[in-house]
Amino acid sequence: MRFVNPEALETILSNLTSKINDLNQASAILSTEEQGYIQTLQSEIDTLNGAVTDLNGNLNGTLSDAQMLQETTLNATMTAQNYLTAAICFRNDQKSSAECGAIAFGQS
Repeated sequence: MRFVNPEALETILSNLTSKINDLNQASAILSTEEQGYIQTLQSEIDTLNGAVTDLNGNLNGTLSDAQMLQETTLNATMTAQNYLTAAICFRNDQKSSAECGAIAFGQS
């Protein structure tokens, strides 16, 4: 039968308890830091989602403006074409003045 030194055993158990307590404290600190990181990341994600939403709104507005500009340009081009055709009509006396005037307003 072996003899166990109670003082040595008590020292070992005390050291073990101390190490377990240190590990528990470190675990609690890591858990707190993890929660902080999660909150920070969630905040960053929310900020980025908001930025993407704003960007989508701006892009939709820009697209709408571009479509309106395209329609306006098309209308201006058609009007210019009608005026040019009417001017040629007047210059060449191809039709009556009323008919040439109607061409200018797209009523040919």
